[in-house]
This record gives sequence, structure tokens and C-alpha cells, in this order.
Amino acid sequence: MQHVISASFLASFFFFVFVGVVLTVIGNADIPSFKVTSISETQNVNNEEGKQSN
Repeated sequence: MQHVISASFLASFFFFVFVGVVLTVIGNADIPSFKVTSISETQNVNNEEGKQSN
């Protein structure tokens, strides 16, 4: 019965370690904004970015 308990603790340990790794990767990911904007707002933002880079 001791091996079953050890195996379950080891499985839990690996599970939570890899969940931590996955959450860290997701947290550090640079994803775009999924906010829906109108076409005119998008064009205004693009024009302002073009002016700032010059």
C-alpha cells in the first residue's frame, strides 16, 4: 500500500509543477488585444503610430 501513496504524491507533484510552468508561459505570452474596434478607430491608431515613428 505504501507504493500507491508514493506514486500518487509523485503524480500530484509533477502535475502541479507542469501546471505552474504552463501558467507561467501563458502569463508571459505577448498576445494581441482581442478588443473589437471600428475601422475608423483602427485607422486612427495606425496613423498615430506612423507619426510617432517618424
